[in-house]
Amino acid sequence: MKYIKISLILAFAYIIIAKVWAVEVKVTERVPGANCWGADGDGVITCHIPTGFWAVSWVFWEMIKYFTFIALLGAVLFIVINGIMYSMAGLNDWLKSAAKDRIMKTLIWLILLLMSGWILNTLAPWVYR
Repeated sequence: MKYIKISLILAFAYIIIAKVWAVEVKVTERVPGANCWGADGDGVITCHIPTGFWAVSWVFWEMIKYFTFIALLGAVLFIVINGIMYSMAGLNDWLKSAAKDRIMKTLIWLILLLMSGWILNTLAPWVYR
């Protein structure tokens, strides 16, 4: 029972703090990382966006994850397409070397993309905190 009381007090304190130290906005879609609730009759949702720099870094982190996924997907697709081009080149050495060169460059950029987390943590450690 003691733990339930403590958790209720903490939940109530969080709601009070979130309402006091947050910006209230009305939007048509839920804002990630914000405390959003209810839709009015016209489809408007009220969200409390927390103040402070951590909210900006969280949004930045989510954008990094999204664009990294899109870039990884594009790189794998590009490698597959160039692998097909390499196999269809037949006896033409110029087409084979061009496809192999594009595959190698894509792999280099893919390794750089996968190392971007380490690079960002070195240059801007606040992104991961």
